[in-house]
Amino acid sequence: MVFGKDTTSIQRGMLGKHHSEETKELIGSKSKGRTGWLKDKKMPEYMKNKIKNSLKEKYSKQPIHFKGKKLPQSQIKKIGEANRREKNSNWKNGRNIRHGYIYINIGKNHPLAQKDGYVAEHRLVMSNHLDRPLKRWEYVHHRNGKREDNRLSNLQLVLNNKHRGEIKCPFCQKTFAIH
Repeated sequence: MVFGKDTTSIQRGMLGKHHSEETKELIGSKSKGRTGWLKDKKMPEYMKNKIKNSLKEKYSKQPIHFKGKKLPQSQIKKIGEANRREKNSNWKNGRNIRHGYIYINIGKNHPLAQKDGYVAEHRLVMSNHLDRPLKRWEYVHHRNGKREDNRLSNLQLVLNNKHRGEIKCPFCQKTFAIH
């Protein structure tokens, strides 16, 4: 017992965060690596071999192409091209969902496209309806609040500072109520 305390409670770390030097020495917190009774012991040779063999066994099951062989750049390029777009088993016709909105891959050259070539479907529908690309301060509001419902009757063009409430269209000068 140290200071009237049971040593098992000290070893379990029940004395709090700040220990005295004597307590630190008792529980072996000064040692680097192994603590307690293992602090001064060397690892037996059979244990080292057991760990070494288990690691060999674990990594020997890796496929052959991961065993340190380097492929030429031309071969890497062919492998990448073989699994692009429609040829890939995970291809979903260039559509994916991000934060509830549907995005369509239409190429990096489109004025509404992001860096990866995807465009938000609701912005594309509104842009096609207006026959012009949307400005960055123009937002498309979903009237029923469902982000995946991109019917033209459900979409409404709004300015960023008036996304909720009543707005006036800068082109036709009509006033619209926004829900």
